[in-house]
Amino acid sequence: MLVWNLVGAGLFGFFINPPLALYYMQGLNTTATHAHAALFGVYGMLGIGLTLFCMRGLSDPARWNNGLLATSFWCLNIGLAMMVLLSLFPQGLLQAYQSFTRDYAYARSAEVIHSPLMQALVWMRVPAIWCSRWAWPPSSSSWWAPCLAAIGKTTPPTRPFRILSPSLSGADDGPAPQVRGVRRLGRS
Repeated sequence: MLVWNLVGAGLFGFFINPPLALYYMQGLNTTATHAHAALFGVYGMLGIGLTLFCMRGLSDPARWNNGLLATSFWCLNIGLAMMVLLSLFPQGLLQAYQSFTRDYAYARSAEVIHSPLMQALVWMRVPAIWCSRWAWPPSSSSWWAPCLAAIGKTTPPTRPFRILSPSLSGADDGPAPQVRGVRRLGRS
């Protein structure tokens, strides 16, 4: 987290915030580089870490796989670093160059955004997404086991709980689950 605070908020934040840089680069992919590295790198990782700390405290620590947690940690950080350094930052530099040499509107135009080089840089996010996908596999039942054991269940939920009807036509689609203090729209 300290590294993402230093790189995302510090390095990329100071890169885009001097007045001259703001004139040429505000709103380009350099801003997205700073935002992803600073916000997810610091607060997203902090939220995931605190959630994990609480979940481990609510369940039996022996049931947790520390090797899987270490792999998740490294995959999330490597995936974020790859997305920032292989895709967003090079896109921002290319747009900044176009903004310096032509003008700001051209740097944000479809001609630049949909150029072959920019599209290739967008596809550079795929390895990063693939790497971070291994960090949090929602289909894995082993991930659910400690969480569910903490609340006394043994299997993960099969479908999301529904309060409001998904039907927008007003047709009756069957009885809704009864939840205290919540009414279905359009019914008394």
